[in-house]
Amino acid sequence: MSVRKIGRTRAFAFGFAFVAASLACIPARAQNAPQSEVGYVGTGDAQIQTMLAGAPLTLAANVAFEERGSRVRLDILSVGLQGNTSGITGMMATQLFPAGGFTVVFNRSDSTYTVWSAARHAYFIGGGPNTTPTPTPTPAPSPSATPRGDLFGLFGPLRSLKDDRTLSLTVALTGHSTLFGHPVSNVHYAFVRTTLAGDTMDVHGDLAVAEDLSGVPLQLTASALAKGIPQSSLRIELPQLEKRLPSEADFLPPPGYTRVTNMGDAIGGKITPTL
Repeated sequence: MSVRKIGRTRAFAFGFAFVAASLACIPARAQNAPQSEVGYVGTGDAQIQTMLAGAPLTLAANVAFEERGSRVRLDILSVGLQGNTSGITGMMATQLFPAGGFTVVFNRSDSTYTVWSAARHAYFIGGGPNTTPTPTPTPAPSPSATPRGDLFGLFGPLRSLKDDRTLSLTVALTGHSTLFGHPVSNVHYAFVRTTLAGDTMDVHGDLAVAEDLSGVPLQLTASALAKGIPQSSLRIELPQLEKRLPSEADFLPPPGYTRVTNMGDAIGGKITPTL
């Protein structure tokens, strides 16, 4: 594999892993009934800092955000490259971030994610169960699939502990303040995992969630270090955010898009990031 292809694969993996992680970190809000479902729409900025071929690389993007129930949509609208981008600027623009950007939808109810881009007219589904979505709007949202009273279902993620040597997850409220005109609760989180094979993942950062918008995050930071990934960081801010229910269709691939089995075919080159 060429250095050029390795750089493209790693750079995409860094960017997408952070986008997916940011969506997964957004706390779900309780829904009393489908008819009371609420949503949020906003715009903001994102920045990713990492290392590529031994040189620092900074990606700055304009983003759009939508949330409806358990689903979160993030649109990467435009990307600017900073730092030592010699020899990779054109490659990154055309291979990683196609014209028109790309979209990621994360469903917190089953941990699946869907990625698509207008340039490719294709979509990819990853994460949870390998289900095929219907590329047309669903008439009404369905209730939670988790049975009431399923106490042990809450501990489903612990089944993966058999593969770990150590695992630590901490969440701490660090105070209250004001951000973008909203009262916010500030939270620090840290996730550290070491597998039996000796591979370590360390992800930590901070969240500022709006107290007057049911806990929607206005700011998220993350720092990560794992096998195959150098020290990298992420920052997302949503200064423009309003309580508005987005359309069901916004969380499904547009009609006529083709499902593909490799994420790179939905966005750029033939790549397989490890998530």
